[in-house]
Amino acid sequence: MMSTKLFSLPVCCILLITAGCGHKVDVSTAFSFPVETVKSFAERTSISSTMSEWAATQYEHAACDSLIVSFEPRESFLFSLTDLRTGDLIGTYCHKGRSDQEPLDILPHFVPYVEEGEFKIDFLSYPRAKVFSWNVTRSCRENTTEYDAIITLYPEPSEEFTPRSFFILDENVVLVLNSRQNLYAEGESDTVPVWEVYDSVSGELIRTFELFKPGEYLKEASEAFSRQSFFSSKESIKPDHTLVVSAMQSIPQINIIDPYSGDAHGILFGSSQIDTNKPKAYFYDVKCDDRFIYALYLGEKWEKADDNPQSWVYVLDWNGKPLTKFRAGNATGLFLDKSTLYLTNYMHSTLSSVDLRTILPSESTGRQ
Repeated sequence: MMSTKLFSLPVCCILLITAGCGHKVDVSTAFSFPVETVKSFAERTSISSTMSEWAATQYEHAACDSLIVSFEPRESFLFSLTDLRTGDLIGTYCHKGRSDQEPLDILPHFVPYVEEGEFKIDFLSYPRAKVFSWNVTRSCRENTTEYDAIITLYPEPSEEFTPRSFFILDENVVLVLNSRQNLYAEGESDTVPVWEVYDSVSGELIRTFELFKPGEYLKEASEAFSRQSFFSSKESIKPDHTLVVSAMQSIPQINIIDPYSGDAHGILFGSSQIDTNKPKAYFYDVKCDDRFIYALYLGEKWEKADDNPQSWVYVLDWNGKPLTKFRAGNATGLFLDKSTLYLTNYMHSTLSSVDLRTILPSESTGRQ
């Protein structure tokens, strides 16, 4: 049976970094798509954000109007709902269970969206490979958990189904980033993550996108990283579902992926040489809207990443062009609601917000 502990914490907490003799590893051969290098780009110094105390979970969040959804992995339920204006708890939803209609445990990654005026969240219960579409609006109205759909996936082989993120692309297709880390295999292998496409009706795997390439760099990187931590990333999907952004945590790179064709291109911020003596946390989170990508950049040593980092938000357009960046206090997480970007620190339960219209006031995509 698959361990239920692996995904019970934020991605940042499952990164296992071990001591090694250490040296620089060149990851330029790790990708099957073109990668461009960005040395620097304009800083918006006038933007500042002050964190304030916030009584909420240390895990993932989503927002819609005045509602804040918080992931609660240590409870008997999965999510709590809070009124942002008052701080009052509205209710707890998606209680855990072992029936076919209940989630057992889920990834810390979930997908919020608004459809036909209703706030919804998709999440993946990995022990049974089930995708749930939770209707938040209807659940509030009925004062009980309401699911619009439950999709069962049939990965092959099932013991190598260790997903990191997923997206329901349309009524026919589910996209999954599978780390393919065999939790019970001894030693390291040449296995690298793969994007998998499932039929949402039959649940069958219909195709894969192999965007990572095995190579000698894996043996070198294993001196400082577990395989899971080396390829760790956070993902977000454009609201029209035409593109996915993937921000890598141990490599200073953002990848933009066409989820239907598997075409991709990468944007590398700095060098492709990773120092295994001094491994760093680079991109800790990423969110997006129809026009822009908002990636939370740390560039800190891993031991300093969770507590009090000096964070940045990098803003890119969907062509991968860096537009601007601004200081984000000690933020370790992001969530987005219309023109408001919320910044959180999971270790200290603090919250701040930035009006994105003050950062990018022009409607042109070439703005600075």
